Amino acid sequence: MLRLRTKAALSRLTPARQPPGLIQNKLAARGGRHVQAPALRGKTGGPAYRRSSLAVERIMHTKRVGVGLAVGLIALAVWAGREVSTAATAAPTVHEWMTGAAAPQGAILQDSVLKAMNDQGKPDASAMTAADWAQIIAAAQALKSSVGPIVDAPVLRVVSGGVKIQDEGTEGSSTAAQVQGFIDKDRPGFNTLAQGLAASADAFLAAADAKDAAKVLDASTALDAACQACHSKFWYPQQAPAPQ
Repeated sequence: MLRLRTKAALSRLTPARQPPGLIQNKLAARGGRHVQAPALRGKTGGPAYRRSSLAVERIMHTKRVGVGLAVGLIALAVWAGREVSTAATAAPTVHEWMTGAAAPQGAILQDSVLKAMNDQGKPDASAMTAADWAQIIAAAQALKSSVGPIVDAPVLRVVSGGVKIQDEGTEGSSTAAQVQGFIDKDRPGFNTLAQGLAASADAFLAAADAKDAAKVLDASTALDAACQACHSKFWYPQQAPAPQ
């Protein structure tokens, strides 16, 4: 009876509580041979079949959850990357543009006129060196490239963090908030005048390419006109002369 009960116990434990073929594979491994595990026996709907189906469903559910999580993480990473990219390429404020690019590069270009004239005030490139022409090119390119982010900015701010603009608080000058209002009222007009600044930079590039002193003077006149037109409309319009 003991022997029969042992066999019966084994028959109950083996298929129901151990993966199919596990005992056969262990025995085969001891003998140094690989034996393919037999297919799961049992009729469809039987206990072993149901347990196998549940196991497969759990595996598939785990895979679906894993794939969904991976897709979500990828989407989050892409979104975060776009946010970082957007922040990194945000347009400068008008004040930052003026003090960081337009004013210093414009000053370099205007100073180049001094060497493009002789003592009689006539255009003369004889005193211009290769370094002088290279300096004009570098400044003009920097000025031109600074215009794009300003013109293309969806929202253009004059200052950030309470920064004060030049001459703010003095009589006849505008505050940053007032300048912001002027620009917001006519953003297309502001963009047009900013593009005029880029056009004057192109004039300097053409002058340097031709090494033509007369063209340097013409470019200087165009730059001065572009600056004055923008300032009189958007910086201190209250100082504009009354119409005759």
